[in-house]
Amino acid sequence: MSELRDICMRYTCLQESDIECLEAVEKQLPLISALTGEDVFIDCFVGEDTAVVAAHARPPEYTSAYHGNVVGSYACAEQEPAVFQTRRSRMPVSDLKAITQENKAVLQSTAPVFGRDNEIIGVLIREKDITDSLRREEKYRHLERESMQWDPFHGADDSQVTALREANHRIKNNLQLMASILNLQIIGAESVELKNALRENLQRVLSIASIHDIISHTDGETLIGIQSLLSRLRDNLQMLISSDREICIDTSGDDFDISPDVASSVALAVTELAMNSIKHAFPDGRTGRVTVTAYKGSLRHSVVVADNGVGFDPRKAEGQTLGLSIVRATVQDKLHGELRLESSCGSRISFDFIGE
Repeated sequence: MSELRDICMRYTCLQESDIECLEAVEKQLPLISALTGEDVFIDCFVGEDTAVVAAHARPPEYTSAYHGNVVGSYACAEQEPAVFQTRRSRMPVSDLKAITQENKAVLQSTAPVFGRDNEIIGVLIREKDITDSLRREEKYRHLERESMQWDPFHGADDSQVTALREANHRIKNNLQLMASILNLQIIGAESVELKNALRENLQRVLSIASIHDIISHTDGETLIGIQSLLSRLRDNLQMLISSDREICIDTSGDDFDISPDVASSVALAVTELAMNSIKHAFPDGRTGRVTVTAYKGSLRHSVVVADNGVGFDPRKAEGQTLGLSIVRATVQDKLHGELRLESSCGSRISFDFIGE
């Protein structure tokens, strides 16, 4: 009996077909480890916040992050967030910081392993030791803090504050004017296609207005709560759905702070993905739900936009829609992250970004 099979039978409720599936994946671990030069694992869940290491392959020509045998050891959500984020989102996760059973800092990239009934039966994990990298980054941050000599907004007098508020007010008025013009064009448009195109552009303007409004009300703070941002975007999107359609938009997940630049890009990406779901996932007046979930990581955060609509073929969707092209360019160029698409029962699209 293989060690993986023994662990699955002792600690989990997996069926025989699921164990056979995991054994097939286990055979590929040495090849993946040799290719990446990193430790590779399979974790199986034994509780809501607990997993057990069922298999481990060490890199043959590189130094492993582990001195002892960790197969059979437990992993908790607090120490290995990527594993449990993959369980919740059913999507791969890249480069989240984790703490190993030997108390080392590593970056985990994970992918779900699905059984024959499309349920997650385990998680495939690739780990990179970042202990030395963290020490270097801390030194760089220390040098950066020492090199900051002045803040151009520090000590601003009342007249400067007043001027800034007036500028924010004018920007807000201009964005509202643009939205009003688009609304008038929507009313006067004769074709359904033109109306829909104008509505999409209206939502883009409202998205920009939302992030500007949030930034202008932070009272000098430099970070923005992501749940506050997502809630504002949800309200704007919900208003654009016609009253005869029953499509609900929800936001959930972790709350954490992001910089204004990151917030602008996240807002644009979420808006485009949600608009795609509203437009394509519920044809013929179907009812449905769109959920936007934020996940906090130690080094990288992620957002998942999911719907319970008709789904799509991810291979055919590449480059087919303007919205998806905008999202991919935004995620890669502005957020330095990766976009992932999945569609089975409905659709799930995720993107990640560096936490700031």
